[in-house]
Amino acid sequence: MRKIIAFLLWSVLAAVFAGAQNTQLDPAFGNNGFTITDFGQGPEEVAGVVPLPSGKLLLGGTAWNGNPDFLLARFHADGSPDGSFGSRGRVFIDMEGADRLVFVQVLPDGKILLAGSSGVSEYGYSTGARFALARCLPDGSLDASFGDNGRVFATNSLTYNNYAVAAAVQPDGKILITGTITEPYVFDSDDIAVLRFTPDGAPDTTFGTGGIAVFDPGPGQNPVGGIALQAGGEIVLAATRDTLNGDILLIRLLPGGQPDTTFGDGGMVRSNLFVSGDDNFRSIDRAAAVAIKPDSTIVVVGHSARLPNNQHLAAVWYSPDGVLEHVALALPGIFGTPPPWQDAREEGAALAIQPDGKVVAVGNHYSKNADAVWEPSIFLVRFNTGQLDDAFNGSGVRIVDINDYDRGQAVALLPGGEILAAGHTYDGFDAYNDFDIPSDIALVRVDSAGALDTTLAHTGVAVVAAGTNTDRGTDVALQADGKILVGAVVDTIFPYTLPVKPSPEAAENNKPDNFIYQNLPNFSVARYLDDGTPDPSFGKNGRTGFTVNEPDQFLTNDYSYLFFPPLAPLKTAIAQRPNGNILVVGAREYDFGVAEFYPDGTQDSTFLLSAGSQLILPIVQRIDFSIGADVATAIVPDETFVFTPPFQGYTVAGYSGDKVAVAWCCYVPNLGNAFRKGVFDIGPSYEYATAVGYQPDTALNKINTLVGGFYLDGFGPWPRMFLMRLENEGLYSYTLDTIFGNSGILIPSVGNISDRLNAFSIQADNTIIAAGAVDGQMAVFKFLPDGAFDTSFGAGGFRAFAGGIRCGGFGGAVQW
Repeated sequence: MRKIIAFLLWSVLAAVFAGAQNTQLDPAFGNNGFTITDFGQGPEEVAGVVPLPSGKLLLGGTAWNGNPDFLLARFHADGSPDGSFGSRGRVFIDMEGADRLVFVQVLPDGKILLAGSSGVSEYGYSTGARFALARCLPDGSLDASFGDNGRVFATNSLTYNNYAVAAAVQPDGKILITGTITEPYVFDSDDIAVLRFTPDGAPDTTFGTGGIAVFDPGPGQNPVGGIALQAGGEIVLAATRDTLNGDILLIRLLPGGQPDTTFGDGGMVRSNLFVSGDDNFRSIDRAAAVAIKPDSTIVVVGHSARLPNNQHLAAVWYSPDGVLEHVALALPGIFGTPPPWQDAREEGAALAIQPDGKVVAVGNHYSKNADAVWEPSIFLVRFNTGQLDDAFNGSGVRIVDINDYDRGQAVALLPGGEILAAGHTYDGFDAYNDFDIPSDIALVRVDSAGALDTTLAHTGVAVVAAGTNTDRGTDVALQADGKILVGAVVDTIFPYTLPVKPSPEAAENNKPDNFIYQNLPNFSVARYLDDGTPDPSFGKNGRTGFTVNEPDQFLTNDYSYLFFPPLAPLKTAIAQRPNGNILVVGAREYDFGVAEFYPDGTQDSTFLLSAGSQLILPIVQRIDFSIGADVATAIVPDETFVFTPPFQGYTVAGYSGDKVAVAWCCYVPNLGNAFRKGVFDIGPSYEYATAVGYQPDTALNKINTLVGGFYLDGFGPWPRMFLMRLENEGLYSYTLDTIFGNSGILIPSVGNISDRLNAFSIQADNTIIAAGAVDGQMAVFKFLPDGAFDTSFGAGGFRAFAGGIRCGGFGGAVQW
């Protein structure tokens, strides 16, 4: 008999059996034997973009890869991903926990230097973070000759949180990184730090004190915005002085890291850009970036505001010794007009200086939508010294609106005079922090006159999904035509805020117009051709499925219950009917969720009951057990065996609260949808069903329902497997089949510490082949029809694969 065992684990789609047989990947399948589909994207943020001599573009930033990681992505000149670089044109560098990149530079030898922070929180706020450096070879792989196998973490004797903002490379190859250091639990303790490293990543002890220079501008938060080098080796920092209004702050250090006392007041120049006789009308100024012109003139870009809704991108010119010379706004004259000033909101983020001395700035321009919500667009501005450059788009400014919410974060000058801006675009928006919002990388290219350069992605704008989401393959099925169905759970792990217009009912109840999304699983199915490539004829772009909430509702529900307690399975399970229809199960809000699709991935709602007047596809059948949060993890269609009368229903299993839950649903003529439901207490703690099937009793001419899974024994807690058999009583209830196991429930306890059942297959002779784990190792079990182990199989009825990989997943499929 040909035997095939396939385990599709939560995060693993492979098994290694050392020495068992000579197996190799089939290069005709997918990409040299494997295929990867990015079901969704998480947050993506740009730090910098570098034109390469080949004409390609190298982008550095942060993207979601199970955690926020450093990202490198390389593009062809037309904006398409360069598939020869890394994996599909991108490389992730995992530093330590959640990472955030702020700087990328290609060194003279072609290696790539990255700088940022590691150990930041999910929300971008520094909680015990460290400055971090990485160096990659030109192909994106880590350079083992740099630091510790390509990585450097800044450590010092001060118990500070370190949050990097900018970096620079000196002509001698030494590396400067700057940011904010904050002593934990000490109010208003932010200082500015500059660290210097040798070219190979070692601390440069000739700089400051042991390689660190710390500058305390005064009490409060004084965030640094950028760093630049003057011709004499002086180090210029642009920051914001924390005052009632906020001022631009310039700091200059000598090459050895000491404050340059010849510069301003003890090495510091403080500027309020617009001052009136009444201090209440002083401007609120922020520095975001700094650059040095060849004549050592200092240029700072940021923004300046007189009122919260009257803020403009600003450029400031200083003489080489720090004397303020010129201030220019993206919309001049606003501050000089009498109140009330017009509403405006702009931000500066980055700048570049053209060979002719003109300054190109990129940032964000906001406009109000119909619901009076500020929406940002990418903003390009070009200045001639002290004023806007009318030769750029006729006005000096260019607004590029890609999606509802766009951010400009980096800018580079191309050899032909074109200007390349990089940022991200997204549908969600949080006015205070958009690092945690799912987004895509955006590239914008304009010619020297400010017109969109349509040789980039045919429009001048390229949008690329660079990051990944937490995509977990949880089920697999083979169609009759050889195509492959894969079920996966796609999460939006970060909580984020999406502005929407509230309903009249919400307004009456004083509910906010910002709705929190948190831990929103999407229960997805993708289809592949038999060579491993995605099937674009299936669903939308090769996949279909449904989300945990109704697609037209914005809910404040916290869906973290789907992930707790630890070890709780969250799974997209799939089953096929004989006619080719596909059943998909997961969760819909706090209920079981079931949807049915035609073989092409479009919705079949014939036997599903919609929720009230719900007309938006896909329609999801909800099954409520009324005792807790319900999550479905397994399904079997009725057509597996012939029923009398013939029903086109299904049985679905999972958990409700901390108990096993099982339900049968079908369409009964003249009755509509009917349910048979049951909840069962298996063990001392949480119980989860992971597999369900039908087992016929030919002697009694009836069909039993078999359910398998695991419970937590409370010590560890460790999972323990179970099987139970149910008798189908009428249309509405189940009873345990007492001749199976111990009064209907079998708890084998074969592992010393733990065992778990993830999937099973019922054979023609009613024996049961199950797949799961024993003491953390993959295992296969064989049971006789009455639930006793088949001792002729393996070691007393099971076999654990000690030479394989450790097993920690919940999904599974087994065919025998």
